Amino acid sequence: MSSRNGLRLFAIVILFTGLADAQSIPPATAGRIDEMVAQAAHEQQIPAVSVAIALNGQIQYQKAFGKADLENDVAATSETLFRTGSIWKADDRCRRYATRRGGQARP
Repeated sequence: MSSRNGLRLFAIVILFTGLADAQSIPPATAGRIDEMVAQAAHEQQIPAVSVAIALNGQIQYQKAFGKADLENDVAATSETLFRTGSIWKADDRCRRYATRRGGQARP
């Protein structure tokens, strides 16, 4: 992943963490998340991505985008298992950012 793509992912994650104060995700916000993820996946040529947002320990939004298997035309689902590769680098950045802002990053 290039640093530019990593920064986009980081920006999206930070945007979603801003929803943590809300009680639930309104349909309009879920629609906007759909648009943002679909656009980012298209621009970065990501074949599949799964997104979940939990608030207060409860999943408020969960959706998969794209194809889990391009050769066999199999759609990604929220149950699709992905290889993480170096995604933990972005996770670590988010944790450090939350800590600097005075929040607590949870494992």
